Amino acid sequence: HNNQAYCYQSFWIPKRTNSIVNPTHDIHHDAIPTPLRIRVFPKANDVALRLWEGGAALAEFWHSSSSQLLATTTEVPRTVVELGAGVGATALALLAHVNVTTTSNQSKNNIQHIYVTDYTRACMDNLQHNLDINQTWLQEQQIVPGDSSESV
Repeated sequence: HNNQAYCYQSFWIPKRTNSIVNPTHDIHHDAIPTPLRIRVFPKANDVALRLWEGGAALAEFWHSSSSQLLATTTEVPRTVVELGAGVGATALALLAHVNVTTTSNQSKNNIQHIYVTDYTRACMDNLQHNLDINQTWLQEQQIVPGDSSESV
């Protein structure tokens, strides 16, 4: 995929807060997040190197409904697995809405792990690239990625 044309798509995801942000009011400079950047290969034959409309719609759904979707009364830690993660945009959008891990090493919504998977080497390389270029964004979200090594 290194010889193919690529571009970046940026997404502005508000920082997690306990307050509701009204988009019609001015947002203070410290509330403006670093954009989430996703490298895509729009002309690639490998469908995993493009941002699918369904993935973008799911990311928007996470944003608009995260408080209801992630609310839980269970103490059992949950694991999210995204099969066919492609460029990783949907999983990264979910990370923006997962509560910060507490000192007991469990998040308030009990999502303890998020795994992203896909098939091709080119896709996995691009997923790693998208994690790498978003280190500042991940730090602002107070997220530390785990082991990104390939499973057998």
